[in-house]
Amino acid sequence: WSNIQFHPAYGLLPVMESPKMSQITKSKVDKVVMVLEVMLGLIGSSSRTTKRDIFYQHFCDFSSQKELDSLVAVIVAMVQVPRLLLGVVATSKGLVVGDLRYVNSEDVLVDCSLAVGGDSVPQDVVEMRNIETSAKFVLVVEKDAVFQRLLEEGLMSGHLPSMVMITGKGVPDLATRQLVYMLATQTGLPVMNMTDCDPY
Repeated sequence: WSNIQFHPAYGLLPVMESPKMSQITKSKVDKVVMVLEVMLGLIGSSSRTTKRDIFYQHFCDFSSQKELDSLVAVIVAMVQVPRLLLGVVATSKGLVVGDLRYVNSEDVLVDCSLAVGGDSVPQDVVEMRNIETSAKFVLVVEKDAVFQRLLEEGLMSGHLPSMVMITGKGVPDLATRQLVYMLATQTGLPVMNMTDCDPY
């Protein structure tokens, strides 16, 4: 762990003692510049798009979605700015339910206790404000099937202490990880994890 550091808005960053040089092909440089131009346009217009949308807009230029994802990751690491601030978001796949209320980036009050099957985790977690909860803990459920089953069985019906339940539907996306981190650090809620104990 000595060669990385954690940044709340970004995630894990390498600790650079000296700049590292790498070789890159001309075609890859052209693609990096293209993605940088898209990001510059997004920043200039204060708008956002998904990686998938960038891929569809430029599908002739990339061999696959994976190639674009890799280039976005390279750019984010290179400029050391969170992807969200560059205007590129991944479609949030996580769900949250329970004793949590907040105002989102569009000034809409979201009450997660009203979401029957779980409310989508917002893509812009860092822009959530006026966070209110009287929950006693956060329960992170690895699998969406288990999350939905717990809801069907009435886990949120008041038999247990008030809680916030979150699922990343398998491997969690960045927004889901940011939400769990924010709840743990800003509200001081303990976080419990329910997994299938499979290390892979």
